[in-house]
Amino acid sequence: RLAYKFRDKGAIPIAIASALLSVGIFCLFTEALLISPIFWFSFCLILTFSSFSFLTIRFYSQGIEKFGKDRQLEIARWRETGSLVGICLAAIAPFILIYITSKPFLIYAIVFVGINCFANWVMWREWELQTFSDHLNRPIWGLNHPKLRKLLFLAIFNTAPVAVTATLFLFFVESKLQAAEMSGLFLVIFFLAATIFAPFWTFLSTKYSTKKILLCSMFCAVITFSSVMFLEAGDVFLFFIICLASGATLGADLTLMPAIFAKHIVIAKASADLGFGLWNFSSKLALALAAVLTLPVLDFLGFQPGKENTENGIFILSIGYAIVPCILKLFAILLVLNIQLEE
Repeated sequence: RLAYKFRDKGAIPIAIASALLSVGIFCLFTEALLISPIFWFSFCLILTFSSFSFLTIRFYSQGIEKFGKDRQLEIARWRETGSLVGICLAAIAPFILIYITSKPFLIYAIVFVGINCFANWVMWREWELQTFSDHLNRPIWGLNHPKLRKLLFLAIFNTAPVAVTATLFLFFVESKLQAAEMSGLFLVIFFLAATIFAPFWTFLSTKYSTKKILLCSMFCAVITFSSVMFLEAGDVFLFFIICLASGATLGADLTLMPAIFAKHIVIAKASADLGFGLWNFSSKLALALAAVLTLPVLDFLGFQPGKENTENGIFILSIGYAIVPCILKLFAILLVLNIQLEE
């Protein structure tokens, strides 16, 4: 709602949000505790992700306001690839800084603030010069456009598999693969694959039907990730292959889905800010539900996080990590099949 309200105020709201994001990151990683750790940690996370959400909504909305519906795949190719490069660099940086300095996270926070300031300086003129089409100001809080409503439900079901696997990843690597020391490398491989393949999926979508390419990537994700169920302790190399393949399919989700939603916001003549606000809410709702429900359910069924587990407990973990996300992905595939997408 704030992004919609301040969309015509130029770069000032962006600068304020960026400053709050920098403060949140700096306080989080410099361990400058002013109150009890749990409350300080919570405060930093709220500040960081609230600011990040505002900036993300405005950034995605600007892509619609400046370029309309015909170039959304091209924009998504650059935007999501850039985001994934940033994720990879952010994931690798702490491991490098540990060997360079005695205060790696302080340097990490300082570097982040510097990059954030540089990005704002580069984008300042773009924010100042933005224009708004009158037909993109219609609020969609009522979700009265059926296709946008379906796409928002799709966002929930399509994010849910990633949310479940993100919640259980460390437990699976530690308890099932017994390779906890490799978890960081697995994540880097996963996001590197997504980064490399993101432009590939958008290129295919310009040559063929976006819907068909999206469905192809989703089916590949199900086939790839279901094989996790057959892994045994020590199958590190096979899990690397699965991380590579599933990361590649993630590149399609991260590029094609926002592009499809952006195009239909223009077709529906809805507000880009409110639309992507709801899009972000839908995705984060899936993450929140996964975090709240997954571990208690597994605990009830017999898996004890962070403890020695029986074969039954490990089997339950494998079901939660490998099979449940595939079932959720199949629901997402059914939703895509039932939505008539504008090509």
